[in-house]
Amino acid sequence: MNTTALLLVGASAVLHASWNYLAKRAQDQVSFMFLTMATSAVLLIGPLIWLHVQGAPFSPWIYPVVGGLFQALYCYVMGRGYECGDLSHVYPLARGVAPVLIALLAWPLMHEGLTAVGIAGMALVVVGTLALNSSDAGDLLNGKALQALRTPASRWALLASVAIALYHVIDKAGAQASSPLSYLCAMYLCLALFLWPLTRTVRRPEQVWAEWRRNWKSVISVTVLCFVAYFLVVTAMTLTKVAYVAALRNASVLLGVLLGATALRERNVLWRGLGALLMLAGIVAIAVKG
Repeated sequence: MNTTALLLVGASAVLHASWNYLAKRAQDQVSFMFLTMATSAVLLIGPLIWLHVQGAPFSPWIYPVVGGLFQALYCYVMGRGYECGDLSHVYPLARGVAPVLIALLAWPLMHEGLTAVGIAGMALVVVGTLALNSSDAGDLLNGKALQALRTPASRWALLASVAIALYHVIDKAGAQASSPLSYLCAMYLCLALFLWPLTRTVRRPEQVWAEWRRNWKSVISVTVLCFVAYFLVVTAMTLTKVAYVAALRNASVLLGVLLGATALRERNVLWRGLGALLMLAGIVAIAVKG
């Protein structure tokens, strides 16, 4: 990975963990996630029209439509995960498992080969996932760590990891077929359109509006953080392999545990920290050129 891509991905990881912290801290996480993405879509309508008038290249609409669908699924399931789980559990589980799925998808779809080091990294991510769901060493031996993956918070986080893997593969294709900015403007519009019916399955409009009144400043802050973080990582995807970018971006798993421990005072952070470290080691291994 070249230096420019590395710096872009590093900055994106910090911003990404920060906005997820704000999302977890919200009173109504599902409504908060929708409001953030809807605000992004509204703010980007102007730039989208301007880009079109200027004749900027746009990828075929299949890319932002499919990418927006997977992003909407991600936002919805992360909101559900934060409802019933800790930031230091849900965030690293979702982000840490995703690079394994991305590498497996990129292998046949984008011909980005797997190496022995990368396969070893996947094994480390699996061990880290079990450690993340443990409270002591005994949980790793008696099967409780594996059983913990069946809890609602873990299930939502694992579903989020699948959505992450799918939208990362679409993102690279969409950005390369046009430009990162034009792709993101179109994708965010599709995201908001898909996310609203998902949100309506569990929230009434008045509940969503109540979250806006309580937390509009954080919604706007996350809108900015989320877009900048995403723009940086999609730009990096045009410079190097998608598996490398997605893997290093998800090094933010450690930041998620740190924010959960210090800012939210969550429990069991030592084992979660160990799990995140093992995941990070695996993520780095996946990102190494073979």
